[in-house]
Parts: sequence; structure tokens; C-alpha cells
Amino acid sequence: MTKTVVLKLLKMCAFLLAFGCLAMAFMRGSKDIAVIPAPNIPWLLLALTAFLIHYFMQAVGWHWTLRALGEDASFTTSVRMWYMSLIARWMPGRIWYSATRIYLAREANLSLQAVSFAMVFELLYIMVGGTLATLLFAGAQIKGLMSSVGSRNVVWLVVVILFAACSLILQPGTLLRLSKIALFQKLIKKLSGGNLSDENPPQMNAWKSLGLLLYYTTFWIYSGIMFGALASAFIPMNVERWITCIPAFAGSWLIGFFSIITPAGLGAREGAMWLMLRHSMPQNLAVVLAITSRLMMLATELLSVGIVSLLLRGRVRMPVLATEKGQ
Repeated sequence: MTKTVVLKLLKMCAFLLAFGCLAMAFMRGSKDIAVIPAPNIPWLLLALTAFLIHYFMQAVGWHWTLRALGEDASFTTSVRMWYMSLIARWMPGRIWYSATRIYLAREANLSLQAVSFAMVFELLYIMVGGTLATLLFAGAQIKGLMSSVGSRNVVWLVVVILFAACSLILQPGTLLRLSKIALFQKLIKKLSGGNLSDENPPQMNAWKSLGLLLYYTTFWIYSGIMFGALASAFIPMNVERWITCIPAFAGSWLIGFFSIITPAGLGAREGAMWLMLRHSMPQNLAVVLAITSRLMMLATELLSVGIVSLLLRGRVRMPVLATEKGQ
């Protein structure tokens, strides 16, 4: 049995375990779920608006990352590139998400090298920012994990990885040297069909990199508050519940990200969210919020892409498929 097959089986088992836990919780609390009152419409509309802003903040972060690397991309081009790649996240595997941006970058005459590194830095800022937000607001949950030796080792491992990632952020030139690695060049050529150029290589200074990390950490804190607005549509929220929403949303997203076998972390993210919420609110409500947040994200993703497509129609040149170029 090859290593690839073993990894696929492990990923499948992890997905089934997470999805199974969520399904068991749903079935066990189905009677309680049925008696949950109808959501408060004003809070639901506020949450919907907050989710739309959540995606726009990511698009702005992508634009600033491109600019920090020296790519003079217009705001409309950057925003359209980010929203178009948003749809590709639902396809299994991360390759389509990256391929979409690389393809649109070529059509917009942007530097493939700058766009490639912008994706690397964006992912780094999202992961580190999400981890920082989770650790800063997890509070009692982190304290509980530190009570056992095994869990304590996991927490320390996360801290060590976080420290290493922050070191890369403060020394962005280290990551930029990846352009010299043959494997990285081969990957970009496979995605774009073109070679990386040695002319005008992207640059990033430590202050800009640190500023982007601060922006994405703030983005995750905002996202947790946004999730709290959704929870407020179903249950009265106190300070403790609002604070719990921040690590629950950011932490579950990070766990779902590594569930590569499922599109957009489906199942793994909901299971992790339920586990992190069930101690601060009724379990039946935790299940409902895990599922409702997924539906809200799906609805606002599609709505966001539709709104941006209408607003930018005619302002940004649409890409031409390779099969149409010869016609």
C-alpha cells in the first residue's frame, strides 16, 4: 500500500469521525433542536451583512498583499481576482483555487511571480492570524488543555509552529527566495504555462508584512464577532458567549482547512465548531449554529460573487479561454 493511499485513508477516517460526531449530536438532540424558536430576523439580517463584509475584508487583504509585494494591480482587478477564485474553493483540492488566480493574473498582465508569492503570504497571514486570534480568546479552553500532559504537548507544538511562522513573517525575504527552488518554479509553470521571470522580483519589507499580519488577526476577531451576531439570532448572548465565538469560528476554520479531502472543510469544520461551542451554550444550539453558519457562508459567498460581478461588469476585461483564442 503506497504512502498516498494511506494518507487518503487517514483523511477519509478523520472526515468520517468529525462528520459522525456531528451527526450523533444532531440525532441525540433532534427533539431539542425541534423546539428551538424561530431566529430573530433583525439579528439574522445583521449577520448576513456582517458575512458579506467578512468576504470583502479578505478581498481587501489580498489587494494589500499584492501591493506590498510591489505589484501595482488596480483595486478592481484584485477584488475580481479574489472573488472569482472564491468559487474554486468548493472544488476538492487546493489546486483549483490557486490555478484560478494564476490564470486571471496572466489575463490581467500581472506578474506571475508576485501573484504566486501573494498567495503564499496570504495563506501564511490567514493561518497565523487565525491561530493568534484562537489562542488570545480561547482562555479557559487552553487552560483546560494544559491540565493533561498529552494536550499540553499539542499546545506547545502549536506555539512552536506559530513562532516559526511569525519568524518567516518578520523575515519575508526568506520566503521570497523560494523562487530559486526548481520545484516551486515547476509548480508555477504547471499552473500558468509560463516561467517565472528574474526581472523585477517581488520585494516585501518586515513592517509591511507585520502590518498585514495585524490586519488578518483583526479580520479573525471581527469574524468571531460576526459569528456571535448569528448566534444572537437564536439565543441571548452574554460576554462569555461572544468571546467563545471568536476561537470557535477561527479554530474550526483552521481545522477544516486541513481537511483536504472534502470541499471547503465540509464536516470537519462543523464538528470542530460544535466541540468548541458545546461548553458555553446548549449542545442542540451548538449543532444548529455549526450548520447554519455553513449555510450562511455558502449563501453569502454566492451573493458576494454575484454582487461583485455586476458592479465590475465592463470595468475589468473578462478572461478569454484558451479554446477561444484561435477563433
